Amino acid sequence: MRKGHLPSADSGTPSSSKRAKEGGLSRCVDHWIADGQAAGWSSRTVDARRDMLAKFSWWLHHEGAADRLDEISSETLRFFLAYLREEATDARWGGEALNASRPARPSTVDTYYRCLRAFFNFAVREGLLTVSPIGKVKPPRVPKDQV
Repeated sequence: MRKGHLPSADSGTPSSSKRAKEGGLSRCVDHWIADGQAAGWSSRTVDARRDMLAKFSWWLHHEGAADRLDEISSETLRFFLAYLREEATDARWGGEALNASRPARPSTVDTYYRCLRAFFNFAVREGLLTVSPIGKVKPPRVPKDQV
C-alpha cells in the first residue's frame, strides 16, 4: 500500500469514497484498482485495466476534455471509442510506436468498452455517480472471425 492513500481516523479528512468522488478520474481509478486488488484480480488484470484507463485519461487531456468523473458523458465515451477505430495522424497515447497510429482491432475496442463499463458500474455502486454514462452506449460490434 502506498503512503497517503488512507486518512487517519482522527485526521478529519474526507473518506476515500468522498475524495474519489471529488477528485479527478485518476483518483477514482485508484479507488477502483484498490477494490479489484482486494477482490483478488490478477496482476495482469490490474495492469491492463490501469493501462486502458490511463490511455482514456490521456485522450481526455489530448482532446481538452475535463477528466472529472461526473463530467464524462455518453457522448465523450462514444468519441473515445470512435477515436480507437480511426487512423491517428500521430502516434496514440503520446508515444513513438509506429503501430500506435493504426486503428485498433474491433476486439481491442470491445475490450476498452468492457473495461470502461466495469469502471463506471463500480462508480455507480460506490455512489460516485448516480448513473453510468456508458449505459446509453451500444457495445462495439466484433466480427466473429476476430474473437
